[in-house]
Amino acid sequence: MPPPRPEPGSPTAERWWIDTNVVVRLVTGDPPVMAEQAAAFLEESTRSGRPLRLDPLVVAEALYVLTSFYGLPRAGAVEALLAVVGLPGLRVEQRAAVLRALELHRATPKLHFVDAWLTARAEAAGDGMVTFDAGMAIAAGVPALRPR
Repeated sequence: MPPPRPEPGSPTAERWWIDTNVVVRLVTGDPPVMAEQAAAFLEESTRSGRPLRLDPLVVAEALYVLTSFYGLPRAGAVEALLAVVGLPGLRVEQRAAVLRALELHRATPKLHFVDAWLTARAEAAGDGMVTFDAGMAIAAGVPALRPR
């Protein structure tokens, strides 16, 4: 029989995943108390050798929150998230694809982040994309097929 799972929030959990609201606090400093708590938690996690995990979906949601709710320009939001992704106390899942997707999103104004994400994944794997917006994929250097 497997060992019982720790309760949510239990200090015995082996890994900790960072949520979008923590990323947003780190970037915006809003509200200040939570931003300070988030930064201190990340710093302690780094010092203890137990990095926090960051999922690509959290990056996507943070980008959306930063540009829609906080009104950051696309380039500013991408720069801020690139800085977060580069923090030593974070283990970013699929880090290379996250970095490439953020770069594509910043460089291509009509490219939504999800499209940038798929393009980055296809590009890294040497794959193509099936899309009705083949120009988008081709412009990013990925072979594309349009459904017929």
